[in-house]
Formats: sequence, C-alpha cells, structure tokens
Amino acid sequence: MSDRWNPETNLVFKALIRAVGTINGLPEQQQERSDRENMLSIVSAMVEGEFPVEGKSVTGRDGFIVCKALGYAIVTEHEDKEDLKQLLENLTKGPLGANYYIDNARSHVYGMAFHDETKH
Repeated sequence: MSDRWNPETNLVFKALIRAVGTINGLPEQQQERSDRENMLSIVSAMVEGEFPVEGKSVTGRDGFIVCKALGYAIVTEHEDKEDLKQLLENLTKGPLGANYYIDNARSHVYGMAFHDETKH
C-alpha cells in the first residue's frame, strides 16, 4: 500500500493512524468521536485507493480532518515530527495555521489530561 504513495501521502496516512490511536487512548469523555470516525473513513478510502482524489471529498471536510490528525501526530510522536510539521505548514499556508492545529491538539491531549489528574 505505502509503496504506491508519495512521501507526503505516507505521512498523512501515518498521522491519521497515530491520531486515531491518540484519541482512542483518551478517557471516554475526552474522545472526539466524530473526528475519530472521519479519520477512520479517510484511512479506509486511502487503503481502497480512493483518497486523495482531486475534487473528491470523503468526509466533506477532509482538509480540516487531515490537519487535525497532523497536529495530534506532531504533539504525540517524535518520529517524522519535522516532516509532519513541514507538511502541516504547507497545507495551512504557514506556521501560524500549523500552530493552531498543534496548539489545539496539545490542549486536548495534555491540557485535559492534566486537569483530570488534579482531580485524584
């Protein structure tokens, strides 16, 4: 599967898988189910060779979902971090847009987790 994709598509696939794993690892009340389901839909379409296809959308908001997945992957993984960040910057037209997704992922993963730890 991955040998037929370009390097950027490989990074997107990895980021989607990592993001789903991250969301699944959060406490139930913190999980963003619709994002997770949209990410899984894109992964499924990628495996079937139906994504990315110019002019075709899997979820109706594929760009947003891919950027969100890249943010999660950047925050939670060290492998390919710089490549993922560069791809996110390219998709969002610069570091300001990329930082939006990275900060949101960081807040979701660590901010709420930190808040939950203080309750115990």
